[in-house]
Amino acid sequence: MASLKETLEAPIPRPLLWIGTPFLAIWLIVIFVFLGFPYSKFIPFASQALERMSGSEIRIGEIQPRLTVGGPGFSINEVSLAAEGQPPIEFDKLRIRPAWSTSWLRAEPAFVVDVASPLLLVDGTVSLGSGPGFDGAISILDLGLLPMSSNSPFALTGAVAATGKVAMIDGEPTGTVDFKATTGSASHRSIPMPLEYELIQGRIKMGGESWVSLQDLQLDGPLFSAAADGSLSRPEGNLPAPIDIGVKVEVKDGPFRMLLSGLGINLDPGGRASFNVGGTVQNPDLR
Repeated sequence: MASLKETLEAPIPRPLLWIGTPFLAIWLIVIFVFLGFPYSKFIPFASQALERMSGSEIRIGEIQPRLTVGGPGFSINEVSLAAEGQPPIEFDKLRIRPAWSTSWLRAEPAFVVDVASPLLLVDGTVSLGSGPGFDGAISILDLGLLPMSSNSPFALTGAVAATGKVAMIDGEPTGTVDFKATTGSASHRSIPMPLEYELIQGRIKMGGESWVSLQDLQLDGPLFSAAADGSLSRPEGNLPAPIDIGVKVEVKDGPFRMLLSGLGINLDPGGRASFNVGGTVQNPDLR
């Protein structure tokens, strides 16, 4: 049996040389063409295609090819996205490459995306086709910078990190997302003061019998701690989504106890209470 040294020093067999040399040459030509292609000329077409898909105004500064361990991809720099009536969102980095997925065999492309901006970080896989979706992680660095409708009853601050898998099935989001938010506040126009929190975590399940389900929601803050489970039903027509959420709360702050008592929530001597939140997202009803 030949030693490893003898095997390495042996000349390359002629059949392998005849087959391998043309194959290597073609592969190198493909790489050089890929790296040297003038992709920037396609920026207007790419911007228009993305605008049609997202419904937002998109600007792209440059497109650069890149080779990664997972395969060839692109780095799209100086990207901005602006929804109608909202300030633009700037992206420092947007990297994309084809994902190693069997979905390609079903004519459903999948891409690995890596996005960085002052607002959010994204790392996951985007799937296209009949049921487009996302599987991965998203971190929103400042909830206060999120573009929100002027009619939204909510205002949020803080940072949130979420992981999950969501797909659009028959025009409706379906999937599960686990999230964790830290050091911020939440306010609603029907509540006279912002509710500060140090931690909010839980799970959101979309689709099925309930439009949106909240599971194992936990909140801890300087004023109170709470646990909640419930659901949001599908809105009918232009009506707001009905809600049905059970809440258990433990109040730590005296003035906040008075506020909840004024809302009709009866606290025991330890500052604890259980109640239900009904009504709609726009106008919740505590009972």
